[in-house]
Amino acid sequence: MHVAQTGSTNDDMKRMLRSPDAPPCPVLVAGRQTGGRGRVGRSFYSPDGGLYFSAAYPLPADVPDPAPLTLLAGLAVCMELEADCGDDGFSIKWPNDLFLNGKKLGGILTELVSCPGGLCAVVGVGLNLSLDARQVPAALADTLTSLSIENKRIPPKEPLARAIIQRLDRFVYYENALYGNAAPFIARINARSFLAGKTVFADNAGTTVRGTVSGVSSDGALIVDTVDGPREIRYGEVKII
Repeated sequence: MHVAQTGSTNDDMKRMLRSPDAPPCPVLVAGRQTGGRGRVGRSFYSPDGGLYFSAAYPLPADVPDPAPLTLLAGLAVCMELEADCGDDGFSIKWPNDLFLNGKKLGGILTELVSCPGGLCAVVGVGLNLSLDARQVPAALADTLTSLSIENKRIPPKEPLARAIIQRLDRFVYYENALYGNAAPFIARINARSFLAGKTVFADNAGTTVRGTVSGVSSDGALIVDTVDGPREIRYGEVKII
């Protein structure tokens, strides 16, 4: 389904999934969002010139942890953009940001929703495609970028969304990425890590730790090497020093 404008594709998708008449595994694409959201309720700048879509993933009751789904979606986006636009400059900033040449290109928001058929994960993706530098607010000028600003080829929106979803479907449903076959995917994610080798402050369950990022674990945690040994960060904020 495609709409020219909406508040949030994730919010629309969650409402859709709660209906007993919801189609199986729906996808919603929007031309722009007026109320796009990131993690912990932050706003997500979503003007014309971007790709914004949400896809639903039914979760079996025995799924060990859906958290790696966000990183898998980031990997699917990076691999598709590398194939379409050239394979340099794209990276994944744990846990949910997508970077190009050191600036934020987009983000992913994964949310769980109870629906008539059980539990579903809603994976929302926002990417800056043809966003012009003049559209970027002054407060974001040093941190935000787009394919256009970086002189990358701009793929058509809906075919790009379809290709990303098909790649993520393959990871989840055919290559068993959430059920014991995570190693090949974690290796690919770590190869594209924006944080690897950087010294960071990380919030670990309310305690701030300092160390150097060595990678991502098999279940999606960020591994930070501290003076007291490696620590796994599962939630919270990470700031580069």
